[in-house]
Amino acid sequence: MICFVAAMEKEVAPIIERCGRHVIALGQGKLHICENEGRSFGVLVSGIGKCAAAMAVATLLATRGKEIEAIVNVGVAGSLDEATAPMLSCLIGSRYVQHDVDTRPIGDPLGMISGINVIYFPAAESLLKTCASVCRTLGLAYEYGDVASGDQFIASPEQKEKILDAFPSTVSIDMESAAFAQACYGYGVPYVAARFISDSADGGEYEANFPKCRNAIESFVLTYVRDNA
Repeated sequence: MICFVAAMEKEVAPIIERCGRHVIALGQGKLHICENEGRSFGVLVSGIGKCAAAMAVATLLATRGKEIEAIVNVGVAGSLDEATAPMLSCLIGSRYVQHDVDTRPIGDPLGMISGINVIYFPAAESLLKTCASVCRTLGLAYEYGDVASGDQFIASPEQKEKILDAFPSTVSIDMESAAFAQACYGYGVPYVAARFISDSADGGEYEANFPKCRNAIESFVLTYVRDNA
């Protein structure tokens, strides 16, 4: 089963309302078992932030891992590079880093997860290609790029500049993608994030663009399931 993961229920509410058949509680997360045109898939709503994100995916994979063939994270995100990731486009994450992890006082580089010694978690190559194919089918503008995640809603030029100084290849910013990626890495499950750009991480545009992004998420998920489930 392909499982789509979103931080906020409002990001995937139209899908759940249209396709949801029943819901399973996974700690603070909720797994919606969905069906559309005879094809079954999951929609997991984790909650906002890295801890909720990692906990929900880890619980899912610990309890139902044999059923899950891939995790595809969908949701909204901010752009750090509007030339590469313009408003309302789809940013397909090629690598994921946690910009607020800092154990430099004990000798680690910024962003390194001590113990497993990973800074960037890569997406599964096959899922990158699938997401791009879905975008092309829908006529959605898309690009690949690195995603930085942290427990902050980035809404100022100063915050953006700080992240880009530390991780200059970053194209998009959110609060969960890298935590989802780390959980999938730990369980050896293929992962990718397809994030729809709602704002330029400067405090504007988000509210106005969210409904359009949510519509794009619904089309993306249903097309993905139709063509790949």
